[in-house]
Amino acid sequence: AYYCKVSCKELDLLVATAQGCSGVYGARMTGAGFGGSIVVLVETACVKKVHTIIDETYTEQTGNMASFLNSPASEGAVGSKTEL
Repeated sequence: AYYCKVSCKELDLLVATAQGCSGVYGARMTGAGFGGSIVVLVETACVKKVHTIIDETYTEQTGNMASFLNSPASEGAVGSKTEL
């Protein structure tokens, strides 16, 4: 995101904070940037702790509150053969 110059300091803060949390496998910006979103892959047992750390850090450094949308992992896409 940095090289394409579509990120912003708030997104960079969120990603860096998430990446520093125990239980996080990875974090990155998603979408077009300029105030977009991040995706974080987190161990289920660590989700609440990671939310708290991100929310407290983000609020302290920006004066804004972060919002979260949890999406549990699934088994992935399942292919099916379609007759045409």
